[in-house]
Amino acid sequence: MAGRLVEQRRADAAADGRLDRAVRAWAATDAGAATVQGRADARRLAYLETQFAGLGFSAAEGACRARLAYRSVIGRFVLGRDRPVEERRADAGRLHALLVR
Repeated sequence: MAGRLVEQRRADAAADGRLDRAVRAWAATDAGAATVQGRADARRLAYLETQFAGLGFSAAEGACRARLAYRSVIGRFVLGRDRPVEERRADAGRLHALLVR
């Protein structure tokens, strides 16, 4: 489980987030797009919650860690775009270490 999470974090760190930003901008002005975006967010969070549960965290703890992990990816798409991918991957590894303690 932990291996899957760290690999996903590293893959997220390499992504530039253009598609995610575009869809979220669209969803901000279109109710249908907002509904679909909300479902996608819910599925992604549910997946992360399952991964944290597999590591032995309680439902509440896993949900909190899932939200933190997911929000860090979305936030990086907006705030960390100018950082080199190697630096983003290193940060992803450090964040992963914090989340699975």
